[in-house]
Amino acid sequence: KKKFKKFKNIEIFNENFNLFNYEINKYDLILDRGSLTHNKIVNIESTIKNIYHGLKKKAYFFSSIFSNDHFYSTKSKDQKSFSFMTKDGSGVIANFFSEKEVKKLYSNFKLIELTKQVREIKYPVNQNFSMWNIICQKE
Repeated sequence: KKKFKKFKNIEIFNENFNLFNYEINKYDLILDRGSLTHNKIVNIESTIKNIYHGLKKKAYFFSSIFSNDHFYSTKSKDQKSFSFMTKDGSGVIANFFSEKEVKKLYSNFKLIELTKQVREIKYPVNQNFSMWNIICQKE
């Protein structure tokens, strides 16, 4: 917010995607840096729909979600992952998507760019950190 303070036409929101009250056809850009992927599928689908309606025509949505090639990908019923990163070992909700699933999730948008970013870690444990970076546009 400090960086863009001098620009009076820029509003920056740091909100919960699921609870945010999207105004219809208002936003030029919505950015998700790995937040959506940590929700239940039904909430992800609902939020993407709300984002679509909130964007102006020709506006952009940038999103990053986990690829199913990620080293911690799971298909368990409760979708809990990353238990090693939480103090109580319970994990957090995480979803991992194939290319086909990504295209379906963002199907209302014009897909501008779909990039699979893979970072291969060799030490201390051989594993892949894999994300989809999506740039899409409301037509």
